[in-house]
Amino acid sequence: MKSLKVEVYETRGKSRFTGNSISVLFATKPKSLHYLGNHFFEPGHVTRLVTKCWLWRISHVSRTIDPAPTLLLLEMGVGNKKLNLLGDDFLKLCFWVRGEIDLPLDQQVVKKKDYKEQLRRIRKAGFEVELARDITQLENFYNNMYLPLVLGSHGESANPMSKQSFIENYEKLDLLLIKSQGQAVAGELVAYEKTIPELRALGVKDRDPNHLKSGVIGACYHFGLQHLLKKGYTKVDLGPTRGLFSDGVLKYKRKWGMRAAEPTTSFLLIKIVNWSQEVNALLGNMSGIYEIESRMVSLVFSENTELNPIADDPTFIEYNFYPGTEALYVFPLKEQIEFSKSGLSRLRLIQADSFN
Repeated sequence: MKSLKVEVYETRGKSRFTGNSISVLFATKPKSLHYLGNHFFEPGHVTRLVTKCWLWRISHVSRTIDPAPTLLLLEMGVGNKKLNLLGDDFLKLCFWVRGEIDLPLDQQVVKKKDYKEQLRRIRKAGFEVELARDITQLENFYNNMYLPLVLGSHGESANPMSKQSFIENYEKLDLLLIKSQGQAVAGELVAYEKTIPELRALGVKDRDPNHLKSGVIGACYHFGLQHLLKKGYTKVDLGPTRGLFSDGVLKYKRKWGMRAAEPTTSFLLIKIVNWSQEVNALLGNMSGIYEIESRMVSLVFSENTELNPIADDPTFIEYNFYPGTEALYVFPLKEQIEFSKSGLSRLRLIQADSFN
């Protein structure tokens, strides 16, 4: 029964999108709260614990706070059977999505300007790759490449894997060291623990900004994928990525041809507590990969309800229809909205999965 209780936090501060004072309720993991707080608010926002309540009482709690918050965000594990204790007025974001890439890379990816630019930078920097054989090299990778990159890039929302998890599975890992002028400046860790190999972790020595500017992250992906292609693999797991379209990692992996394979780790359930234009501004920056009626779909919040994507903006579908999802929907923000079944009936189907 203990797991049926959740801690509810309130964050107040200035909206990143309007500059106005807003409030959002969170019932999430601490690192998710930090990530979302930075997504919604300008620096200086304040978070307080409101209460600890039964899961099925969380909507009631949201209505007792004055002044009223805008949204309630609840994080729950994928496959959690307690989801049915909630009403149908939550929208379900795939907060983490597992991604895959086919090998060799699709010609549509190879021909794109972004991909060609990655290869140009790799050649210009003269990066080379070496397969590491010593466990001490793995420890060095963890301490001096992986950890600095994760902590430096994600701050308090970082959730690094433990060194022990690397060492325990050493026999099922390949460590590729990326070298420049004979010195290891980055690394890519490839794991063979699942049905398909996974690009498990990458790191950059001391998170040196000069190495990052030189395109070493692209070198990690390039050499990792080439390594697996030479070993005869036709599919690669890129691990979990946040499901918001604004997330930099999700954008970057798409450049390499990633498609969404399945929701993983957790969902973020979103409920409108008090509709206002502030809510529209928040939701306008929550477009991403959602689960609707057990289908993983691309969902875009838009105030432009008259948009005809094909006629008005030919790039709309290409940009917003994430590969691997089953459909692309637009949720109009012009009027007061809700996420009940009647509210979801207002979704506009823009494109079905024939696009993918």
